[in-house]
Amino acid sequence: MSVSPVKRQKMESALEQLKHHTTVVADTGDFNAIDEYKPLDATTNPSLILAAAQMPAYQKLVDEAVAYGKKLGGSEDEQIQNACDKLFVLFGAEILKRIPGRVSTEVDARLSFDKEGMIQRARRLIDLYKEAGIGKDRILIKLSSTWEGIQAGKALEAEYGIHCNMTLLFSFAQAVACAEAGVTLISPFVGRILDWHVANGDKKTYEPSEDPGVKSVTKIYNYYKKFGYKTIVMGASFRNTGEIKALTGCDYLTISPKLLAELSKEHVKLTPMLSVKDAQACNLEKIHLDEKAFRWHHNEDQMAVEKLSDGIRKFAADAIKLERMLKVPAALQMLKVCMLLQAASSVERGCLDREKAGKAKPSQWLITGPYRLLTKIGNRFLKGKNLKAVSHISELRHGKQHVQNQEQEGESNLSPSSSTTFQLKYGKTFSTTAQRNLFRDRIDPIACVGFHCVDVQQEILENSCKLCLSL
Repeated sequence: MSVSPVKRQKMESALEQLKHHTTVVADTGDFNAIDEYKPLDATTNPSLILAAAQMPAYQKLVDEAVAYGKKLGGSEDEQIQNACDKLFVLFGAEILKRIPGRVSTEVDARLSFDKEGMIQRARRLIDLYKEAGIGKDRILIKLSSTWEGIQAGKALEAEYGIHCNMTLLFSFAQAVACAEAGVTLISPFVGRILDWHVANGDKKTYEPSEDPGVKSVTKIYNYYKKFGYKTIVMGASFRNTGEIKALTGCDYLTISPKLLAELSKEHVKLTPMLSVKDAQACNLEKIHLDEKAFRWHHNEDQMAVEKLSDGIRKFAADAIKLERMLKVPAALQMLKVCMLLQAASSVERGCLDREKAGKAKPSQWLITGPYRLLTKIGNRFLKGKNLKAVSHISELRHGKQHVQNQEQEGESNLSPSSSTTFQLKYGKTFSTTAQRNLFRDRIDPIACVGFHCVDVQQEILENSCKLCLSL
């Protein structure tokens, strides 16, 4: 239904109306988005922290976490694990300065089938928050909704008073088990349920009320309210605002900044679609699930089985990427050794070509890797080496590319703009787009002929930028 311009000015946005019926949570690690939309709570996960940690504004937190890991000592793996835990807590602590409620901090997904491991890591995160002056009442520990994760949540709530947010929840069996465990909150994933049905069924579009994810959360909400469970239902992982509006009245909804922005611009009347009164009148029977029954009922839901395992793998993969990013000091030392050895080589279609390497001039080096790493390489190892970095700042105007050349000598201290190119010799230019301070195109191996090449990107991140150095 269209709304006249005059009424639109008077009517609250869809986001403001939603806040009257549902607790709105920001699903982000970006402080600016939290400041803008003013949610009560905020949620994070390894993917969100990885994305935020790559933004220039948050590099101080990354450096602080790395320093903390080194300070505690131990093996490299132990230092990286401690640095990761610290980074999650640093982001959580900063978020808590901006919200009145709680922040969710996730336990490593690789512990999803290790009950004791999850308990230990959760207690460690709470201890780190305590060191930062933050009480456990403001923290929700996120755990995967495996049987082991649900039992870990039960123990953390009952024995340690640690509140838990059960994530990666796709099946009704998971929801029932979480309610019986007495956890504080669950996060059923609306959008990922829709994704599976679109990918595996004939129907490709759904009205919000018929959306499989919306129907799943509605059933869970009704079950909890009908039988008096105190566990909070927080819909998550939305694909569009239609799903969100169809769940108006749900306890909590955690929403990405993109969809928060869309809701803030919409001026349509929202009415609660979920209510305790309707839930108590619904036709649902109470069930009990022990471990055997849980595993059987969950296994009967093909979508839930596939999406749970897929979600664990994806969160684990992003945790590994984050660890690689925090291994910068070790990578810097590795590069220093390579340079001291003068390991002349060039890359031809991804392989070392010793014959062409022999023709390389000793003064020419090509080092590839993430921007932050390359900057530290320049500042730490190349001082006094007459380092020259030639960069080209490009911008598009009227369909034409205008290039401004800049040459920097001394320390490598490049500041990437929205569009930046680094130029190699022989007039070959490689253009990339800076997105979250990462340059995503890989170097053309053919153009590397004539350079000593040291590639550190595979040891740190899959994405890379390029820098031409003359020593």
